[in-house]
Amino acid sequence: MGKALPITISLLAILSVLVYVGIPIPLGSLDSRLERLAGSLLDREVRIGGPSRLIFSLHPSLTIKDLSIGNPVNWNSSKPVLRAHEGTARIDLLALLKGQVRSEALELEKVAVNLITGPTRETNFSFSLSEQSLDSDPQGQDFTRLDTLRLSEIQVNYQEQLSCKSYELIINQARGNGDPD
Repeated sequence: MGKALPITISLLAILSVLVYVGIPIPLGSLDSRLERLAGSLLDREVRIGGPSRLIFSLHPSLTIKDLSIGNPVNWNSSKPVLRAHEGTARIDLLALLKGQVRSEALELEKVAVNLITGPTRETNFSFSLSEQSLDSDPQGQDFTRLDTLRLSEIQVNYQEQLSCKSYELIINQARGNGDPD
């Protein structure tokens, strides 16, 4: 009994330090589930080409490698609307415990965006929530806020199919802050 208390205190101290610093948890086996979840929310094909991992800490983060968001269904382009070499989202743990998903920061690196306006003025970059996500369980997680968005090494390609014009824009870095309301 005399040795149990110091061992327990030591283990709790080590666990506290690990949670403060961050415990990496590989999520490669959950990539297909993450793809389906994001795909049903965006009503588009979402692919994760590399391993993903969760860092469990006071400010948990989810990192995904080789993220690709496809075009709308029946779109005639093979290039996805967005591709990122790596994406990291830091999540507010207290909001998550309340059933809300609040991203403190979303960072995307080596981003390629392919925007297309079709011959009848339809676009591949208009997003809306899918019918399935609107009818989902009301007790699920609600995305409530994105505080900061950071993008680096961005290449934006815009193609207007009616006039056959194309434009390319390269941006080293972009940052935006969300409104708390």
